[in-house]
Amino acid sequence: MGLKDKYAIAGIGYTPQGRVPGRIALSFHLEACANAIADAGLQREDIDGLICYRAFPPASADVELEEGLRLLTNIVGCRPGEVKCEMLVEVTWEDITEEFRLPKFKPHQ
Repeated sequence: MGLKDKYAIAGIGYTPQGRVPGRIALSFHLEACANAIADAGLQREDIDGLICYRAFPPASADVELEEGLRLLTNIVGCRPGEVKCEMLVEVTWEDITEEFRLPKFKPHQ
C-alpha cells in the first residue's frame, strides 16, 4: 500500500449551519475546507491531496490529473451510465461564490 510518506496534517473547519440566504450547501463544504487548511497552519498551495466526505451524485469519478494528483469529482455533461473507466475528460469550472470556483470534469471534446 502506497500513501507515500505515510503522514497527514489535519485541520478542522467549521461553518454556519442551517439555511443561510444566498448560500448553497457546497459553499459550506468549500468554506469548511478553507477553514481546515487555515486551522492546520497551511496554505492552499501546500495541499497535494484532500479527503472529505459528503454524498456524491451518481455521476462522480476518481480523476487522475496529468500532474499525478487524483481527486473525487463530479462528471457533468453526460448521463451517469456514460461515465467509463479511462474516459478522457477536461476541466470545467463552476462559480460557487465570488472567491471559490469548483472544478468539475466533462467528457473531452
